[in-house]
Amino acid sequence: DAGIKQVALQRFVQANQLQGVACVYVLGAGEYSLHLVEAPAVASQERSQAVSWLIRDLVSFPIEEAVIDSFELPFPRARDNLNMLYAVVMRKTQIASIEGFTHASGLVLTYIDIPELALKNILNLDPKYTAGCAFVQLHAQGGRLMLCQDNSICMIRSFDLTLDNLASEEGLKSLESLCLEIHRSFDYVNSMFRKNISNTVVLAPTFLNIALIQESIKNTLGFEVNIFDPCENLKTEKPMSDEEKTECLCAIGTLLKDQDLKNDSADKPL
Repeated sequence: DAGIKQVALQRFVQANQLQGVACVYVLGAGEYSLHLVEAPAVASQERSQAVSWLIRDLVSFPIEEAVIDSFELPFPRARDNLNMLYAVVMRKTQIASIEGFTHASGLVLTYIDIPELALKNILNLDPKYTAGCAFVQLHAQGGRLMLCQDNSICMIRSFDLTLDNLASEEGLKSLESLCLEIHRSFDYVNSMFRKNISNTVVLAPTFLNIALIQESIKNTLGFEVNIFDPCENLKTEKPMSDEEKTECLCAIGTLLKDQDLKNDSADKPL
């Protein structure tokens, strides 16, 4: 599988004359893990080592073999006013593999991103979600749910519910499970931070028609439920198909990294 991807990328780079172009690698499922822990009260240059001590018993391999990054949640925990953060963990050997993969294709790797941060960037394009929402992405391997407010991630959850589950004869039961996941996530964040996040659910585009899922969540929870369309707030040189919107969502999000989304990002064509 890795060999097939390598050959496909090399052919794409050659066909489009992209040799030497800077690129971003977005990690896939199984290439990293996320751990929610208390933010250590140390200087910024000491944070990585301090976090490694906090999570050393949470990872399945020796912590010395790990590369760790982190990002803080926007609000302190209500009961003790402590700041929380997500630790992003991956193996050093995985980074070497990614570097080799991109270098062999002719591209120049600038940084490695995670899907959650890429999706947050693209969600922030739409100012109506500043008050908060649950962003739900369903795919063939499972699902991802992020609660966001004020252009920041408040909580991340993953679950085994897949698009195939929803399309099967057990679809009704799966939809009930999805609604329960969403409801519990709102309750958890509102309790942990004592913040009232807007009861809005945003569904990422998928290969399936998710209008029925949208209607089911709306009827079950009574929340506003929208299907996210990146083209509503982002100009592109040509219209994007539904398939392109689904496949390119994280790619678009990485392009928005480090941009001031409150200014004129929406007026710059991709």
